[in-house]
Amino acid sequence: MTITAEELPSYTYMWEKCPESGDWVARCLEIPDLSAYGETNEEALTEIKVAVCGWLEVLKEEGLPFPSPLYSFPSNSSVSESEDLSWPRTVPTRQSHIANASL
Repeated sequence: MTITAEELPSYTYMWEKCPESGDWVARCLEIPDLSAYGETNEEALTEIKVAVCGWLEVLKEEGLPFPSPLYSFPSNSSVSESEDLSWPRTVPTRQSHIANASL
């Protein structure tokens, strides 16, 4: 069973570079048990979106509801998905990135 574009919530993604391995890890904040890795931040973000789609397909097959998005960013926001946002801002030694994006 495939998830359609209309069914996909606008979830929030966070990614950061692992200092030990140099790989990137990405997470979907609405589904804390999922994570994905990549050699680049783009690859990690793509992989987490694939994992989220798979997870949502299982929920759909089981007749279970999708988690609601944690945050709602206005569509006319001046911050784009591709902008480099540091998160959390209070920890300058650990650089993370967060974006709100439809899958």
